[in-house]
Amino acid sequence: MVGCPGRLVCALPQRTVFGIRLVIANRSVELDQLTWGERTQYHQFATAQRRDAWLRGRAALKMLLHHLGEHLDTTRLSFPHPRLSLTHSGTYAVAAGAAQDRPFGGIGVDLEIHQTIHPEAARFFLTEEERRWFARLQSNLKARELLRLWTVKEAVFKADLNNEGRVLADYRLAVPGASNGAASVTDFCGFRSFHYTSVEFKQGFLSIAIRQDKENAPWSTN
Repeated sequence: MVGCPGRLVCALPQRTVFGIRLVIANRSVELDQLTWGERTQYHQFATAQRRDAWLRGRAALKMLLHHLGEHLDTTRLSFPHPRLSLTHSGTYAVAAGAAQDRPFGGIGVDLEIHQTIHPEAARFFLTEEERRWFARLQSNLKARELLRLWTVKEAVFKADLNNEGRVLADYRLAVPGASNGAASVTDFCGFRSFHYTSVEFKQGFLSIAIRQDKENAPWSTN
């Protein structure tokens, strides 16, 4: 995992995916840096673990909003969001976002570190075709690929602004084995397509997905 010794937040302006900026926080924002509304939200969490995770998320979001030149009060945000997304895992929080002029109709990010997905859980988030592909894998690859697929499905789900009532298995990956690929879902809202990419770390995976808002708009993949 990317480390940021001695710093509150690690920003990665040199690493963009589809024109999205990533910020990784491994420490919490200080309480005196919260707005009145944010402090109210903070005190609603019943456990110290939830409060600590929430504060790391605020640290990542605030740094991201700063880089994007936007208001730092995170109470203005709700998810899913067309340009912003947030994920927590372990002692890290990752915020992903794009500027207002980007042609996105949804962004999703998911980080999973030091996690294991039980093979029996595959039927709950993989399609039948994806399960057949998974069954053909060599045994030594299955744990790794199942974790990657979980992060991809979570990222795609978060990138869908119309995900209410959906489950992860509703989203179909065009090529299950692809680290950079496409996904889709069809329901009463019509057909929606997504693009995703996954990055593997020693401890797990980070996946990012987007839904393109404007047809035929250019992709940035630097």
